[in-house]
Amino acid sequence: MDILNFIIKLHEATGVDIPERDYPQLATLSGCVSYFKARMRPG
Repeated sequence: MDILNFIIKLHEATGVDIPERDYPQLATLSGCVSYFKARMRPG
């Protein structure tokens, strides 16, 4: 699966908008976890 399809599926599954500038942060599983922990905190 290429990175764009992966990011699209992440967006669909979470509802979190992922700007293109953030794609490099999602290159690893730990990066994805950190990214979504920060973005999905209750505000």
